[in-house]
Amino acid sequence: MYSPEIQSQVSIWRQKAIEGTLTMDEMKAAIKILREGREAAQLASRSSTSRTKKPVNTDSLFNELDSLLG
Repeated sequence: MYSPEIQSQVSIWRQKAIEGTLTMDEMKAAIKILREGREAAQLASRSSTSRTKKPVNTDSLFNELDSLLG
């Protein structure tokens, strides 16, 4: 579960995305925070799940995002 501050920030980012005013820096910050939350959830449930999946390379994803928007 995310803190109230993070939930509030995610709501702001979501609204900006809908309006088309979300900046690249805000998008990257959102991805990092949401990714951290996913990683924490994965660690918490790791004992009951398979460990065969390879972790996602977020640097590669950011590079792809930059090239799409570039």
